[in-house]
Amino acid sequence: MKSYKKLSLVQQLYLLFTLTVLVILGSALLFYFVSFRSLRSKESKYLENMLNHVTEQTENILSSIELITDTIVNTSASNYLLSETNLNQRFSYKQSLNRLVTEMVKSNPSIVTILLLDKEGQVYSYNGYDYSLANRLNSRYQIYSP
Repeated sequence: MKSYKKLSLVQQLYLLFTLTVLVILGSALLFYFVSFRSLRSKESKYLENMLNHVTEQTENILSSIELITDTIVNTSASNYLLSETNLNQRFSYKQSLNRLVTEMVKSNPSIVTILLLDKEGQVYSYNGYDYSLANRLNSRYQIYSP
């Protein structure tokens, strides 16, 4: 304190100004680092929550696919469809299987289409389009006829 009083008034003002600027800069840096750490922490928590949500949604979709796969594999219509040689019976089984698939696809918007392969490599596609409903509407209202 004694050495401060020995300085001239101008030097005291310069020293006071310099110390004030240093305190302000120190406070600003401290605020910046605390804010930066807080934002990083919040960002990492947000990313962790987002990744957990994506993981959970993916697991839900995969479990839905497994459930639908098990349901289709264990349905008698799919087994008969794949082993039937009569085309009329095969078409009947395909329609009943299509109704089942239509209901399953409606319950899960993540599934767009389902493919069923037989031993010969023939592909049966089910996209959730209800052909029986379309046939009934067409027979009643002639939607698809010119």
